[in-house]
Amino acid sequence: DVREVDYTDPSSEQYFSKHSGVLLRGWARSKRTSEIRMRPGNFTLVVRCRDDLHAEAEIMLTGWSITAAEIDAKQVEKVLQASVSSADGQQIVMTVSAIVESKTSGPSSIDMVNALQVAAENIDPESEVLENMASVASAVVGSGAMAEGENASKTVDAAADLLDDIIQLSGSEGVDQQVVGKAVLG
Repeated sequence: DVREVDYTDPSSEQYFSKHSGVLLRGWARSKRTSEIRMRPGNFTLVVRCRDDLHAEAEIMLTGWSITAAEIDAKQVEKVLQASVSSADGQQIVMTVSAIVESKTSGPSSIDMVNALQVAAENIDPESEVLENMASVASAVVGSGAMAEGENASKTVDAAADLLDDIIQLSGSEGVDQQVVGKAVLG
């Protein structure tokens, strides 16, 4: 029951990420957001807003269904490149997540890890954002995206550097290190 989901306390059993919830965007000062890429599937979308006095409101939209587009590997690579060029950390994370979840052919795992590295350099260090980034990084490494002949050692080294960056970012003020640590270990 999405009405009983907790969005504020990572230690709560009802915390959204413990029930397959995924943060699409962290808090931002802008009244607008850039495009959000999502993997195919059925969703309940919860939009939360907060004003300068920290009053919060939310709206829930149920019945969202996203179908996979017919897209070839070159197009997938272009989408990833465009996302990286935006230097929008959360957009990059969601793009990589969508690529991994859709199991489409396209960018190599090293390209996706490198994209996440750019995201780590351009992201607000918040618990939920870093938790999502760590989960996506784990999904890339565990996805079997490493093609035969790819230099697996470079990919592992790049992934280790990325996870190290995520761990360092988790030391930022207000970040729940336990939540981020569990995602890194995932």
